[in-house]
Amino acid sequence: MKKPKTRPGKQAKSESRCIICGREMSGAPIADDVVIKAIRKAKGALGVAKGSRLVVCKEDLEEHFKRRKKFEKNMVQYGAIAFVLLVAMVVLSGSLTGVVAALLIGAFILLLGLVGNYHPSLLKKGDGNA
Repeated sequence: MKKPKTRPGKQAKSESRCIICGREMSGAPIADDVVIKAIRKAKGALGVAKGSRLVVCKEDLEEHFKRRKKFEKNMVQYGAIAFVLLVAMVVLSGSLTGVVAALLIGAFILLLGLVGNYHPSLLKKGDGNA
């Protein structure tokens, strides 16, 4: 029997891995959002991609929801900080340069929040991006 054709650096998605415990098992699938796709692309370029389907096993669902809730809360906090900084920079500087600097700093703050706390969401029923 022939193996399915895959591109270099990619393997067929044959196994499901829990993102919490790392064990190979079935569970609720994780949504392939922008961050997950970027990570997969980077790992594929480096040749370390395993091609696993990401899931959350039944035993770790509660932990997943805790981590996702914490991530969402942190992103709201980082967004509020970035907004306050933007308003303060616009009011204090009063120039276009200050506005651009505030936007860049605000985007950097949000990016730091995303990188440091990211936890993916579960795939919603009827969503076909698994």
